[in-house]
Amino acid sequence: DADSVEGLCVLISTTGKVWDRPEAKEHMDYYFAAMQERASKVADMPTRTRLASLLLSTMALRHNAWLPAGQSQDWSKSAVPDWSTVIVPDCSNP
Repeated sequence: DADSVEGLCVLISTTGKVWDRPEAKEHMDYYFAAMQERASKVADMPTRTRLASLLLSTMALRHNAWLPAGQSQDWSKSAVPDWSTVIVPDCSNP
């Protein structure tokens, strides 16, 4: 339903940069494949324009290395996070 799609987009937009790392690639790919599938079915929903926009902008965010549209990475600063300080959920069961 529309609320679950919106919730997924907000969750991944907010936390995706932390979760999207080599160890969790398979899980993130699974979630984004589900989002892609959902985007193709959104046309049947009454709120299709808003949901399609949310799905596409979330997928674009990942494609752009988690930077909002129009921003680019400042390579003069370290782009590597300190993973030892990040608490990551268990992704062993997608």
